[in-house]
Parts: sequence; structure tokens; C-alpha cells
Amino acid sequence: MSKKEMIGLVVGCLLLGVVVSVLAFRGRMGLSQSASAPATSGPLFQTQDPPMTVYVYYGTPDGALESESRVIFQSAQRINQMKQAVLEALKPPQQMDHLAVVPDGVSLREVYLDARHTAYVDFTGELSSRHSGGSTSEWMTVQAITSTLMKNFEEITNVQLLMDGKSAETLKGHVDLSYPFTVDASLVRPPVMVSAP
Repeated sequence: MSKKEMIGLVVGCLLLGVVVSVLAFRGRMGLSQSASAPATSGPLFQTQDPPMTVYVYYGTPDGALESESRVIFQSAQRINQMKQAVLEALKPPQQMDHLAVVPDGVSLREVYLDARHTAYVDFTGELSSRHSGGSTSEWMTVQAITSTLMKNFEEITNVQLLMDGKSAETLKGHVDLSYPFTVDASLVRPPVMVSAP
């Protein structure tokens, strides 16, 4: 083997080592190229996509969360189905005995799913600025979004809320938003199935 070939081989091995090290570091941090990039900038579904039913969660007068069914579209990208479900959860409840737990005027900026299946839901700052506050009210908001995602998309292991692209300390002074959440089973009631007469 010539000196040039030997140098080329050494340089190639060094570059390969750098690439492997970077990929291993990203893996330890729970990131992947697809997880760190925006999910999509196009439409969330196509007109030919089949419909699918999801359950979105709202508050009840006695302090629990109950679901209402909504129809979204089974888009090719699963992340777009998740976005559609969250957008449905931002709409007012259809049942008279349900209470909206997300303030009016809040917009969804993005939904991401990392390599560890944590869903990051990025809202506009109105999630905090328009929220009424209080520990119970804040917890209901967090749990409504968490339940809407985790009860409909089994691959999600937990949910973290962001505001304006950043992690926030609290929602409105009570509930810590610096870590991801799972469903609070003591708060969430199972869907009520209505049988045909």
C-alpha cells in the first residue's frame, strides 16, 4: 500500500469516527434528524384520506375530564394526525355539560415527536397569557392535551407543552411545565359508549 493510500485510509477512518460519534451523541440525547425538524409545512391531510375518530378531552363541572369524539383524517404522516387531534381539542366542546379547559385564542404552532416518543406540543403564548390560572384549572389544561394525544396515539409515551417554541417554567404560576406528562388516570373518565336502541 502506497503512502497516499495509507493517508487516505486514515483520513477516511477519522471522518467515519466523527460521524459515528455525532450520531451516537444525538441518540443519547433522544434526538433524531426527523424529530428535530418541523413535521410538515404542507396541508395536514389530503381530500382522499379516509376519516378516523379521535377523542378530545374537556372539563366537567365536578372537576374531571371527559371525552368527545371528533372525526379527523388519516393522513399519511402520523404526526399530522396528532396535529389534527390537538386542533380539535382547541375548539369549544359540543356537549353542554363540558367545559373548555384551553383558553380561547390559543393557536397551535407545531407538534414534534422525538426518538423516545415524547410528543412536544408548541402553543402560542396565549396559552399562558389568557389562562385564568389556579392549580386545578392549569392541571386540567395540561391533562386535556396530554390525554387527547396519549389516548389516541399509543406510540406516545408522554407529552411536554411548549410556548412560543420554548420550554416554560409554569403554565400560569402553578403547574410546572419543565418536564413531560403522562395521563392522570384519576382525572380522566373513560369514553361513554352510547348503544343503539
